[in-house]
Amino acid sequence: QNRLIFGKSAVPATEAAEATSSHGQEKKGQGGPSLKLIILDEADQMTNAAQNALRRIMEAYARNVRFCLICNFVNKITPAIQSRCTGFRFTPVSSASLKTKAAQIVQDEKMKLSDDGLDALVKIARGDMRRLLNCMQASHLAHPGEEVNADIVHRTLGLPPPSEVTTMFERLLVADFFACCKELDELVTAKGYAMRDWVIAFHERILLVDWPANVLITFVSRLADLECMQSSPPSSKLAPASRQPLLRRLQFLRSERRNLD
Repeated sequence: QNRLIFGKSAVPATEAAEATSSHGQEKKGQGGPSLKLIILDEADQMTNAAQNALRRIMEAYARNVRFCLICNFVNKITPAIQSRCTGFRFTPVSSASLKTKAAQIVQDEKMKLSDDGLDALVKIARGDMRRLLNCMQASHLAHPGEEVNADIVHRTLGLPPPSEVTTMFERLLVADFFACCKELDELVTAKGYAMRDWVIAFHERILLVDWPANVLITFVSRLADLECMQSSPPSSKLAPASRQPLLRRLQFLRSERRNLD
């Protein structure tokens, strides 16, 4: 028999369906209360105090209530709650499924979406259907009546387009360090880019370069350190200085490549 698992308890699927349809009222003749199902999305955004209160509620109503907690980062859920639940992990949605859903939305909403715009949305979504829908909606509302292409998607979301990433990456391999700092500062200041987005963009770009594995491994590892640093944004006065480690890592790669040639 098919079973649905919520929290610590396993109940038959038919019983769960009957329980949720009865709105938690007692079923006569069955000797016990029906079950309520409470679904909490973004549970990892709750504070520790709120999660402690939720734990007490879960304990108090364990007899007739099942909780389904949905989160992105399970490490932000307190151990006390995790110990009372059964965890389910879901893989990212495939690119093919994202494109199929996007095509359906384009048809239903009568949107105009180019092929490169669709590819950009799928790449930015990274397997997250909700992110795909939010990005599609934002791009469409920002340019009503226009065909949404890759350039519109990147401009709407404030992400550096591939053309700028390629240009800056090539400049870093041949130009002076301080000249590169100045150019990147001008780009970030003029267009309001986040340095974390540049770190991610350079990571994707470097994987396309045919260089020795040991150089790429060192570079990607240092990029990971920079991304961690960028997750705690510095003040505006320190922002330009925080960009220099990224550029120095890139120019370190240039020197490593020359040594291997």
